[in-house]
Amino acid sequence: MERAPIRVLIVDDHPVVRFGLSHSLADEPDLDVVGNAAEADDALERLQSLAPDVVVLDLELGQSHGVEALRAIRKVNPSVAIIVYTAFSDAQRIADAAELGIQGYLTKDSDALELARAIRVVHKGGSVLEPLVASKLMAQMHNRATPAAPSPDERTLTPRERQILSGLMTG
Repeated sequence: MERAPIRVLIVDDHPVVRFGLSHSLADEPDLDVVGNAAEADDALERLQSLAPDVVVLDLELGQSHGVEALRAIRKVNPSVAIIVYTAFSDAQRIADAAELGIQGYLTKDSDALELARAIRVVHKGGSVLEPLVASKLMAQMHNRATPAAPSPDERTLTPRERQILSGLMTG
């Protein structure tokens, strides 16, 4: 029994990118680019009317910010797989997108074959992060988890308190 192709919606404000991705992904027999959008509002409309399995989303969409588009997409369809495909790889954008439940994050340095592979992976329930993106996300998470240096008036643990805490942490 033949599987239905993976339905893909491309959201990017650059016509050349939308055109290039649509045509590159059209060469993949198991992928079907069902539509594209340049703005967040268009993306939401197409998300409802076209029912894609995977959304490929840029984080800069002309007048709207991609993180806001992510929030809106999650409200309309919480289960759709989302791959961020953008030129931006700063740690804060990556962390913001990750917190909104994306399944993949690729920079536009990735070629169409890498994107096609990522679409297949997220469609099966997996996640895809470029190594550079993954390291920035991990560093951002570490920075959030690591408390700031204590101020001079904050109390430090006594040796006995450290011993007890160590024992609790190791079980």
